[in-house]
Amino acid sequence: MNAAKTLALCALMTTFSTTAFSAEGDEKYLELDCNGKTGTRIEIREDKDDRGRVALHIACGATFYYGGGSVAIKTQTGTGGAFNGGYFTVIEGAEGEDGTYQINPAEGATDSIPFSMRYLYGETRNDLPGINSSITGQFGFMPVTKGLAKITAKDGMGWVDGARVIFEHNKYGQIELAVGAIAGVEGITESDAVSIFSRSKQYQDSFVNFIEVRATPAVIADIVATEFGYEYLGGDVDLSHNFSAAATADFKVVKLLAEGLVSTNWESVAVTAAGGAKVDLLEILSNNKKSGVTLGLYYQYNEGSMRSNLSSGFYNIDGHSLQPELGVKLGDSGMTLKVKGSIGLAGLAGAPAAPSTLRVEISGKLPESKRIRLARKAREAAEAKE
Repeated sequence: MNAAKTLALCALMTTFSTTAFSAEGDEKYLELDCNGKTGTRIEIREDKDDRGRVALHIACGATFYYGGGSVAIKTQTGTGGAFNGGYFTVIEGAEGEDGTYQINPAEGATDSIPFSMRYLYGETRNDLPGINSSITGQFGFMPVTKGLAKITAKDGMGWVDGARVIFEHNKYGQIELAVGAIAGVEGITESDAVSIFSRSKQYQDSFVNFIEVRATPAVIADIVATEFGYEYLGGDVDLSHNFSAAATADFKVVKLLAEGLVSTNWESVAVTAAGGAKVDLLEILSNNKKSGVTLGLYYQYNEGSMRSNLSSGFYNIDGHSLQPELGVKLGDSGMTLKVKGSIGLAGLAGAPAAPSTLRVEISGKLPESKRIRLARKAREAAEAKE
């Protein structure tokens, strides 16, 4: 089945589910909104040239709300030239032939900044009050799900082209199924291709090379959250099957995180393991008032797992590393300063240390646009005249 037929089938199924589960009698209205994210990042890397990078992403959507659910079309356009990064490199720094440190424009930086449409997808959400649940369907060129712990998760700017269904129970948690293609990733398909129009040319005849099942049980005692998943990734990869487990424990002032990944082709195995803690130190001393300043410390070991194709920065580097992190919210601007390092450690039994890296980043959301509720606005104007 080719890409067009698959997306058409997903659209038909989602439309049917919307009709079947919709409630009647509640207010109906259309909402339009647009928002953006921006960032500036400096990366100092032991194994490669240093670089300065910028990012800008604009997301827009139209959502129709009706009794018990909604139907939406969403899109996002922005910078970045690969699955595992939404940033565009503008300068690079390295030691020159004369021994001095030199900063030069990156290749292509003097051209226009590349913008690509990464996502264009439909989404339906329907409440199922009879069983205290809701069901969400997505189809098209969709964003990835990063996961619970987010230490070694797939990059937040990546994509899955296909369909996703999320069933959530108010008491027992949620389960998610995604089926489709991850194309436009060098090492999986022919080459990097970010735009939905470019990467669709790299689909195989069967279209499907990615399957994901993810279960997130309900939070235990409002503290412990867990997640379990399976991913299949076809294409030119050595380890196609990925099993994952993650857990967090939120004790208000201290949050503990752990994640484990096992990638295999049933003959060989690769492992990624990570764990750490995040704390707001001033919150402990200020009667539980958040300061906006957080400290984190994580340990990670990576041994060539499948996620190396799908993760960004130093998360995909083989070896042992210790990763300290500082986060500072910059007032009411919506921006955050993050400083994160990766310190290579010599492992047990002579296992390698990952290259050391330092990343300084200022990022955040642009001022939100005013959401326009068309039907409600028209009704309020009519009522005012009466």
